[in-house]
Amino acid sequence: MIKFPLQFEEFLLHYIKEEFFRGTKRASFISRPFGKEDLYFFSKGVSKLSELFTAERAKLTRGYLNQPELRAAYLLYFLPINFAKTCYVLQQIPPLFWQRKTYRVLDLGSGPGSASLAFLHFLKEKNPSAQVELTLVEQNEKALRDAKELSSLYQPLLKKLQTIPSWLSKFSFHGEYDLILMSHVLNEMTEYGAQQRAEWLLPKIQDHLSSNGILAISEPALKRPTRELMALRDHLLEEKELMVLAPCLHEEICPMLAATRNDWCHFYVEWNEPEYLQRLDRLIKNENRFLKVAYLLLGRKDFFGTTLKRPADLFRVVSNRMKTRGKTEAVLCGPPGRIGITLLDREKSAVNEALDQSRRGDLLSVPELASEDYHVDKKFRASRNTKIKLID
Repeated sequence: MIKFPLQFEEFLLHYIKEEFFRGTKRASFISRPFGKEDLYFFSKGVSKLSELFTAERAKLTRGYLNQPELRAAYLLYFLPINFAKTCYVLQQIPPLFWQRKTYRVLDLGSGPGSASLAFLHFLKEKNPSAQVELTLVEQNEKALRDAKELSSLYQPLLKKLQTIPSWLSKFSFHGEYDLILMSHVLNEMTEYGAQQRAEWLLPKIQDHLSSNGILAISEPALKRPTRELMALRDHLLEEKELMVLAPCLHEEICPMLAATRNDWCHFYVEWNEPEYLQRLDRLIKNENRFLKVAYLLLGRKDFFGTTLKRPADLFRVVSNRMKTRGKTEAVLCGPPGRIGITLLDREKSAVNEALDQSRRGDLLSVPELASEDYHVDKKFRASRNTKIKLID
């Protein structure tokens, strides 16, 4: 369960009111608690931006954050959502990463800093004495200003903060980074396919990701951007320099991409949605009790290949658990590939009950499926004696 920090929520709401009400007829509202009137005021922009991000994405211009109505809506509504999604992705990073004294972090296409703020919050919980050098790259200067103001909440962690107003295609990389964040960036590069994105991204990673650094990419969990991310994954692994840390447990071609045209690899995020967002969801008729995210964590194989050991019987659940008459089904992905598992009700036992307890994204140990053969699509019927264990 991702807990959205109350201190950050209060800081964010006050910042939004101060930023958008100062010098207007609503200036007197700044000192008041964020209330129903404020929700109604901002709800129109939230509804409009939500529609642009989904059904009318073709109408979304790159300069949408220059429009005060949409910029306020992003800060109020989408920043907390993307903050929570990034926290979920950060949870998948190997624990050793959080034990360093210093971090050089690059946030590409940062917007108002949703991903960086999540990183700072996560680091504050994991390693509060660490120091961070943070570089934000974003073409919209107002969004960079938002990120700078909001990151002041985590000032004790920040040794240095640099904001660079630039298009990614014109940004010049310098030095090496321990973490490179790309949150909801690739789906906006609509003029490039997965191969072209890999050709743009790979040299940057090869030259500017530290030997034990991590690239964290997250995308909207919609079919097109997620399958494009899956294809990008395959292209990035072709050079054999990088390995997937999560969600994949192998470096073979993506079996879901190869086997199907309609499935996409995404996961659900449980979070404590702030009360004001719950009320805003009711106003605009949205549902965010569970968030969806598609992500990819990559690191250098030379380092993580020796420090990260994965059992051959480890699988990630990459579908919802499907209960139909007389059976339970799920799709697993692991070193042997993509495997559709079926457990008949009459075969349920104490040793395989973990399948009924699992959810999309969970890790399962299934020794009977460990194999040197790789399959993009294989079926397996579990028996009463099939051992299935849920891995924390």
